[in-house]
Amino acid sequence: MVSGAHSDCEQPNRIRTDVRNNEYNQGNRFGDFRQLEAKVDSDTLQSDQLQEQPLEYAETDALPRKSEIAIDDGDVLFDVAMQWGAQPVRLTATRCLVLPDDAPTTSVHIVALHGSRVLVVCDRKGMFGFPGGRLEAGETREEAMTREVYEEACAHLCPDYTLFAVLKIACTAQIPGRSYPHPHTYMAMYAGSVRALDPTRRDPAGIITSRALFTREDCARNMMLHDRILLREGLMTLATMTPCKRLVRGFLTCDEAGLQTALCEMQVE
Repeated sequence: MVSGAHSDCEQPNRIRTDVRNNEYNQGNRFGDFRQLEAKVDSDTLQSDQLQEQPLEYAETDALPRKSEIAIDDGDVLFDVAMQWGAQPVRLTATRCLVLPDDAPTTSVHIVALHGSRVLVVCDRKGMFGFPGGRLEAGETREEAMTREVYEEACAHLCPDYTLFAVLKIACTAQIPGRSYPHPHTYMAMYAGSVRALDPTRRDPAGIITSRALFTREDCARNMMLHDRILLREGLMTLATMTPCKRLVRGFLTCDEAGLQTALCEMQVE
């Protein structure tokens, strides 16, 4: 649990979602999914540059909501069964300050504020999520974070980002012809801030088509449930970090006195 961040309010700690829920079958923005998709069509992107996503969205663009939720106590944030292409997986997100060592951490993602907005990217399926991706051979997590966030969003991070959660990724069935060297792997989730944004350009992997800076309302309307849960947890972590507390207040449009209340009232439905 993030020290000092969750003691004053109740929150939805555990989410179980059926694989039949359309919200979780439209696609996802997690780095491991990129390794399970069919290869990218080189004609998918017609430009050498990412598009800067406009910040206004029609009501019809809102994502479908969850079909079933169960809540219980503890550090588990959600437990979701979904399809990553042909691969059925189960994701279990848990608050943590230290990564587990029983399996490799293969990808890193970040909830990063820039001013009073949060940095997100949009993939070829039109799904919004937090930037990040898989570690390449020989990379540290820090090196992968720097590379992935710049490749996807042309963003430079402040170096003081911190771990707040880990997602356990378990393949619930094995597909013939695929290698499964580990029963599960981990994705590390960090919280931090953006130091600078460069002009956008094409994602070398061909997955990301645009970046955006989302307000709280944009996130509620356009992000999937599990990403909204991670956003809330990331904000709670950032609120404990003096350099980032002002950014969290700006994102939540509240003053110092109302910060804890705003965090507690932040909706994930």
